Amino acid sequence: MGLVYTDVVKNLNEAQKADQDGRIKAREADHFVNKKDGQWEPEIYRLYSNKPRYTIDLTSGVVSDICGELNSMEFDIKIRPSGGESTTDIANHYDGLIRNIENNSAPKAKYTYRAAGKQMITTGIGGWGIRHGYRDPMSFDQDLMIYPISNFMDRVWFDPNAEQQDMSDSNWGFKLTDMSMEAYKKDFPEGSEMSLAHDREHNVYYHKKSDSVVVGQYFYKKSQTVELVRMTNGSIYIVDDKFDSVRDEMFSQGITVDREKKVKVYRVCQQMIDGGGFLNDEEQTVFSYLPIIPCFGNFEISEDKVIYWGVVEKHMDPQRILNYAESRKIAEGALAPRAKKWMTPQQAAGHEATLRTQNTNDDPIQLYNFIDGQPIPFETGGAQINQGLLETTGAMNQYMQSISGRMNPSRNESQGLQSGVALQMLQNKGDNANYGYFNSMEIAIEHTAKVLVDAIPRVYDAMREIQLDFQDGTNKTITINQRVFDQQTGEVVELNDLSKGVYSVSCSAGAAFHNRQQETIAAINEIATIDPSILQTGGDIYLNNIPAPGMDKIAKRKRAQMLEQGLIPVEEMTDEEQQKMQAQQQEGQQPSPMDQAMLITAQAEAEKAQAETADVISKTQEREMKMVMEAEKLRQQEQQNQANEMFEMIKLQNEQTQQLAETLKTIKEAMGADAILNPETARAYDEQSKNLLNATTNAR
Repeated sequence: MGLVYTDVVKNLNEAQKADQDGRIKAREADHFVNKKDGQWEPEIYRLYSNKPRYTIDLTSGVVSDICGELNSMEFDIKIRPSGGESTTDIANHYDGLIRNIENNSAPKAKYTYRAAGKQMITTGIGGWGIRHGYRDPMSFDQDLMIYPISNFMDRVWFDPNAEQQDMSDSNWGFKLTDMSMEAYKKDFPEGSEMSLAHDREHNVYYHKKSDSVVVGQYFYKKSQTVELVRMTNGSIYIVDDKFDSVRDEMFSQGITVDREKKVKVYRVCQQMIDGGGFLNDEEQTVFSYLPIIPCFGNFEISEDKVIYWGVVEKHMDPQRILNYAESRKIAEGALAPRAKKWMTPQQAAGHEATLRTQNTNDDPIQLYNFIDGQPIPFETGGAQINQGLLETTGAMNQYMQSISGRMNPSRNESQGLQSGVALQMLQNKGDNANYGYFNSMEIAIEHTAKVLVDAIPRVYDAMREIQLDFQDGTNKTITINQRVFDQQTGEVVELNDLSKGVYSVSCSAGAAFHNRQQETIAAINEIATIDPSILQTGGDIYLNNIPAPGMDKIAKRKRAQMLEQGLIPVEEMTDEEQQKMQAQQQEGQQPSPMDQAMLITAQAEAEKAQAETADVISKTQEREMKMVMEAEKLRQQEQQNQANEMFEMIKLQNEQTQQLAETLKTIKEAMGADAILNPETARAYDEQSKNLLNATTNAR
């Protein structure tokens, strides 16, 4: 179901009504500091139109001092792994990427933070925004950017039901923009040309752009139900196009869905409106939180209402009294008659020239004529300081110091305390009084990092190169979402996948990197007096922290020397240094050019000899094989011959035996041997004949 325009306008009116008093005070504080004659109450200023109306501005100095301290500090964002498939390496990638986003925003995020910080210190409210788009018109890669929102107090409104200081629990919010009519018609040619209502009762500045239209960018959270799955390898995915692209590969590797459930998530949508209706269709953003970051000073919840204030609000009354009292003092002094010396003409006779030039001559004494019976000359008139006004201005100065909590030793406000410890105590007192403003910046910047960490996986979701920036000013480029084949596991893995795991965010305020460099130098010098070897093992760190011209080159040379000496642990080496060290180790194992030439010659000769030996062996094996085959042929021929001879011999024996048997049979038949021979002889004769016949048969 789409938005209803009347409901959107109702939300804007509700937000403006709920915080109307806070915004009135914020505007008054802003005008008090920035508007000419803003430190006077309008009625009194008009009443004294013909009298001195001087502004002795002590409030702006307090604002500048606190802003100076805020600008000298550094807000360090830290991302840590906190669940799922999160890793320390990916957390470090988030650190470097967020710092790169800050450095490449226009203007740089540190300047946006400072401008918003000054608004917050002055009025109690400031802030900035986050958007995504093409940083380079010639590129297809989208990026996230931090941008300033000027005049935050008039332009940004939040859901009145939100109670978190960073407004992270706000369900909707508005950012108003006052567009010139020309720009409005160009961007919204079908618009109504009607402005949205603002809650300002009157304008302080009249000489500004005219013929403009106030339009609003309405951000609101929209819930949607998604399916969440946990795979058997422990990885967790939202079922979307990205999961569909890797589902088949995981299934082919035996990785299946272990558990699944439906969860409700929120995504911020936006739509432009003016005083007559919607100006475009609904657009879904990459954010889960409103991409508007507020920064509240002295944030409190009282009677279910958000209250806040800046440093100016508490200084307004004493500053106005001070301006009034000082103006009265100056006026009374200016209107008082000049001092006059009174004497008789006889007393002045002869001394008229010196009397007329008393205010310009250098005479140490003034002569006059003494007349007996006449009083001596005397002086009357001149400016008379009103003691009441003196006491008032002194009291107001003291009040303003007490309110701000600032006893600046450099202004000789140390109340007689001169020791270093006493001065530091005064400085700490001022810092403690301003801690609330620093804490507000920490909360706002921490929420900024949280919004970025949530949105980064949706923006940096394809394989691409990104630059990581580090706190010391160095950087490196890595490839994210790169899919490679792991030969050990046989699986396709995605390197530097920013979407995996859960990460926590923290932000802490501390001395700027330059100031910490000075602390590091002092600490190393102090330790070196006890252990001089610290300069040998930490020489590169020492030199890197000296912010002098050319010192970075000396530090690089020192580090290179320490690398050669093996004083830099491997885990502290950069990728480039590790690659260089490996290359040097490989180069150290290679022979000299002469040895390489001799080695190449020897290898060639060895290869030639090996080839010749292989040829000889081949020919020898061929001859031996031929000889073996010939010997085998001769052996088979000899066996055949022997078999033939044996066959012929057996054949001859068979023929002879057959012939003998037939001969004996013939003789027997011819002679009638059965009648002649006795029985024994005849029986022996028959057995011999049978044996001969059997032998002949078996031979066949």
